Amino acid sequence: MPDTSAVVSVAQAAVLWATRASRAAPAACIWLAAAWMAPPVAAQLLATGDPHASGAVLWARVPAAGAFVFEVSQEAHFSAPQRRVVARADEDTGLTMQVEVAGLASDTRYHWRLVQADGAADGTPLPARASFVTAPGPAEPRPVKLLFGADLGGQGYGRLMPGNPSKLEGWPVFGPMREESADFFVALGDMLYSDRPVTAQAPDPAYPKGNAFQIPKPGPGHVATLDDFRRDWLYHREDPLHDRFLRTTPLVATWDDHELVNDSGLPELLDGPTAQDLQADARLRQGDPARPRVDGKRQAVFYNPALAAAGRRAMFEWNPIPVLPATARADPASRRLYRSLRWGAHLELFVLDTRSYRDPRYRRDTDAAPKTMLGAMQKAWLLDGLRRSTATWQVVVSSVPLSIEGGSERDAQGQIYRDSWPAGNPGNPYGYARELREIAQAIAARPGANVLFLTGDQHFTNLFAYDVNGDGRVDFHEANTGSLRAGAGSGQVDLNLNPRRLYTDEGRVEHTYGALRIEGESGRLVVQFHDAAGRERPGARLELEPRR
Repeated sequence: MPDTSAVVSVAQAAVLWATRASRAAPAACIWLAAAWMAPPVAAQLLATGDPHASGAVLWARVPAAGAFVFEVSQEAHFSAPQRRVVARADEDTGLTMQVEVAGLASDTRYHWRLVQADGAADGTPLPARASFVTAPGPAEPRPVKLLFGADLGGQGYGRLMPGNPSKLEGWPVFGPMREESADFFVALGDMLYSDRPVTAQAPDPAYPKGNAFQIPKPGPGHVATLDDFRRDWLYHREDPLHDRFLRTTPLVATWDDHELVNDSGLPELLDGPTAQDLQADARLRQGDPARPRVDGKRQAVFYNPALAAAGRRAMFEWNPIPVLPATARADPASRRLYRSLRWGAHLELFVLDTRSYRDPRYRRDTDAAPKTMLGAMQKAWLLDGLRRSTATWQVVVSSVPLSIEGGSERDAQGQIYRDSWPAGNPGNPYGYARELREIAQAIAARPGANVLFLTGDQHFTNLFAYDVNGDGRVDFHEANTGSLRAGAGSGQVDLNLNPRRLYTDEGRVEHTYGALRIEGESGRLVVQFHDAAGRERPGARLELEPRR
């Protein structure tokens, strides 16, 4: 892990890098420090979320508090806006705001901007612009292209400093992703690493040790308060490449553990362990977000209600997510993340929330007390939605993979407290395999179903085909993406659902995004993984014809 003893600002980091580099080429580096001492370019951030056939969610983060009008127009000059919605940003929302616009035409491009609505600048448009296309109606067999990705900023991988010798900058992957001109981007979680530091040294294997190629993340390398979460979200989102991407490609967001803290779930953090749990493992009341080392091992966070509430609030502040009613006490903001999105005749997207309702990782999954990752209401919603869907393809978004093991902490017998669906080995009692098998068998019972899972979390790329009942017929597929920018991953494949692995890049640092296309006339679905430069990854391709 890189040294985190010195925490510096973006501007200070630029000066640091320029100073080191100037030992070899002083004249070439003077401009860099001067440029980065100026105010950040992306002080005003815009993003569109969850576009549907008649509207979308519009989100903004502004540099100062005030009232603003969201103007939405079919033409880029805003001479006759179709919608004008007033909202206010203030310190209580971290200078973020969002509105939902409805009543728009389907399959139509819209542009939007902010106009100041109070003070001396009343009526003055802000310079940033964003655009999106509304979804086609459910009877329209239009083509669709979506991108998907996960894991941004983990294991010390941060934003690259402009002008560094690698010739890459910021979050590099968002440059080629923007050029894809996709209909929307599915963020599968871990789009924030609130519990991981980022220093000036880029850990990329191709870069020299001791480099200063990165913009350090402000703060001590972990979060403890709402303001800390906001600071980290700003670091991730103010990158110009990321910002430009989200201005033109709508975002469909869910979360995973690192938007809170490693391997965590809301009920575990909010409720804490029972007396019986503590008898089995006395560590389960640990809650220090700094995760101090004891006997050389970093402590886990199991119980911290304040951290859970702050992280969830920040998730909704910093992502354009529609306002949906809560379904459990664990929703402090009376909001929920799981939802569906229809795009024409061929696609219905089911976005799962694998963190808000899950049983604690240290509870055993038994016949008498089966564990849940989704909670009863979300599971019923998913199964009913899959059964009722009339779309050619049902695509299910799960932040954690179906067959790759996950988890970091162990019980007294050495068994891993599982973080993802599978147990990972037959003797491990801590996965969520019973619930997953119930879902998988419900899909397998529908011979005409066309189901694909999009998953993330484990930092390496996989393609799987599943024959749940072993009858020789593939029941569904999984596209498990590697990281957008984080360290390499690995993991054992669980055999609970009888998977057949079609592709893997396990053990290599291969920063990646996925692209999913469905053809308009045929309904044929293609998944292709790309590297951070936008090049197709050889062999990382899945082509599926729909079953009718």
